Amino acid sequence: MAGRRHSYAVAASVVAAAVTGCSTYEPAPGGPAPASERPELPQDYRFVLTSSCGERPLIGRYRVEVRDGAVQSAEPLQGTVARPELADVPTLAGLLDRADQAEAGAEVTLAVDDKGLPSSLNIDPSSEVTDDEECYEVTDVSPLRR
Repeated sequence: MAGRRHSYAVAASVVAAAVTGCSTYEPAPGGPAPASERPELPQDYRFVLTSSCGERPLIGRYRVEVRDGAVQSAEPLQGTVARPELADVPTLAGLLDRADQAEAGAEVTLAVDDKGLPSSLNIDPSSEVTDDEECYEVTDVSPLRR
């Protein structure tokens, strides 16, 4: 049975890992992990998303605002001119979903911070196809007040 190739990393430097500790989140090999096995994710937050590979509409750097678990806005940053469709912009939970739901045979690399929040995700559905990859980096996650 062909499965996904997963590799997991923790997005923390050696010094930060020694000081704060870190953890990993591993997608279930057969499909999405039950919500009870995922880290607790915020529902109202802001973060910076950099989407940097593949031929798709969501390429660039964006300040994303999420309320009640749904993307409310995605403002282009630093030379990014295209405004994305909000449906194309993943939330933190959406990034974990993409890792969980990658097709069989895909190479998935997911890094999480010490709280279990995704800090980067790379998915290559097929090493034989060019420009089908998805690459995301998450920075500056901060909670929003209700």
